[in-house]
Amino acid sequence: MATMSNRTIRISKASHAIITRWKSRTGLSRSRVADEAITLANQLWVATGFVLNGKKRKEGKQ
Repeated sequence: MATMSNRTIRISKASHAIITRWKSRTGLSRSRVADEAITLANQLWVATGFVLNGKKRKEGKQ
């Protein structure tokens, strides 16, 4: 089994906690909550000038 970095473990635990909290508040299924979270994460990456492959957008592109 591959070892995870401390940062990856912290992100994983935080993600789990957020999804669990959102699930209990909205009544949505875990998979639906995860889908919504992925959509929001994608929007955040785009808004901050990054794309999901981790490469910075070229200057001037919107």
